[in-house]
Amino acid sequence: MKLYPHKFVSVRQVAEMMSFKSVSSVWRLKAKGDLPKPVKIAGSTRWIYAEIEEYLDACVEARNKA
Repeated sequence: MKLYPHKFVSVRQVAEMMSFKSVSSVWRLKAKGDLPKPVKIAGSTRWIYAEIEEYLDACVEARNKA
């Protein structure tokens, strides 16, 4: 069996990665189009972990350039 290369994270895990106290902040960022687009898996919303890491890295880079 081939291992799938992508790790998926839930909205709660995304909130934890960003040190948010609640998931509503994640949903707001998604609604604004700021976060990478999530995927639906069997009715659950998930983000690709690597894409969230890239997003956070870009936020840090943008701050460092300012």
